[in-house]
Amino acid sequence: MGRKIFTFVTIAALMMIVNSCEDTDYPDSLYDPDAESGPAPIITSVKPAAGVYAGIDDITITGGNFRADKANNFVYFGGMKADILENSTTQIVVRAPIIEGDSLTVKVAASGANALAEWTPYKIEFAAIEYGGVTDQADAYGIACDSLENVYVYNGALRKIIKIPPDGSDAEDFAVVPEGSLLSSLTAMKMGPDGYLYGVDRKFVFKVSLYDSTFELLGGPVREPIRDFDFDQYGNIYTASKKAIYCKKPDGSYTTAANYKVGINFYILTSARVYDSYVYVSGSISVADTTLVQSGIWRNKILSATGDLDTNELVFDWEGYVGATGPAITAITFSADGTLYVGADAGYAIVMLEPAGDNYLNSVPAPLYQAVLLPPSTNFCWGTGQYLYVNRKSSDSKEMRLIRITMGKESATYWGRQ
Repeated sequence: MGRKIFTFVTIAALMMIVNSCEDTDYPDSLYDPDAESGPAPIITSVKPAAGVYAGIDDITITGGNFRADKANNFVYFGGMKADILENSTTQIVVRAPIIEGDSLTVKVAASGANALAEWTPYKIEFAAIEYGGVTDQADAYGIACDSLENVYVYNGALRKIIKIPPDGSDAEDFAVVPEGSLLSSLTAMKMGPDGYLYGVDRKFVFKVSLYDSTFELLGGPVREPIRDFDFDQYGNIYTASKKAIYCKKPDGSYTTAANYKVGINFYILTSARVYDSYVYVSGSISVADTTLVQSGIWRNKILSATGDLDTNELVFDWEGYVGATGPAITAITFSADGTLYVGADAGYAIVMLEPAGDNYLNSVPAPLYQAVLLPPSTNFCWGTGQYLYVNRKSSDSKEMRLIRITMGKESATYWGRQ
């Protein structure tokens, strides 16, 4: 069975479920002393053999003497009951239960049988976990990851950057925004190709040293506030701004790389990602206009090392997918196989778009890990391997967390981390 798709369950909730395993609600005794015992079930294989995610993947148990009616079969992983999706006398398909462990025992019980079938060890892991002990965030305004898998998070409430080591242990203070600086609150943060952390605040771009945590302003302000940014292979920074994509050069100067004005109307761009020689941006129209795409994702081909961009090209009509009153796009990123991941502020946490030809106009959206991810999700940051770090922004402080998602694939090339 293929991997299914899901939204975030808190680790607290998961732990409540796991802890309840001690009081597992096994079925009433299958043993009837006055009845003739039926054949005991047997297990000959459990697949997939590895790489199974709790609440997401389907598991196929092959064997014999299973009951034809699935109501008469009972499957447990480490004492946690699994939901049976398909059933025959020789095969049972279940959804991996919400439990984690690398030496779980799989048990199958069948009505009328006095013995259980067992298979051990079996491993199930969580696809999404709360990460780095980041539980006091008012909001993770920016997330970045260096080449050693240290994760940096900007805490807007405390005006400081915290650092989470690669083992995921609790975050430590890394840098405090200096008093009296132009910097008021970072709205995005990325690792830069020169080994500095980069952040944006209103119209300004800042650099932060990884060695002494000092802040440095990169040139003057651009024309409009910056919502997000990304690097190309030449060290240029492309911004998602109101009305335009600006190209901030390594020397601090900037040019208007692409105009997103349409007559007297314009798009407010909110996310940016460089992928496969294009700058991709998401945004929405400033004033409703039924003759225009209201919200969507566009791209501009990179034409030169000096940051020149080609014309705007629509990639995906988001409003056509979610409706006029649907959720807004909060972040975009790409995997190495070209899948486009879109963060949303309601509905699904993350939506996947598989490439359809050389574009995504005809892609069929599908939610990612719907059973274990909760919206809204903002500020994507892909690590050096298969982890995607996401800010789970919420009005509920109990849900507001930094989440690490195991994607099962790696990021597309990120030019800011070299």
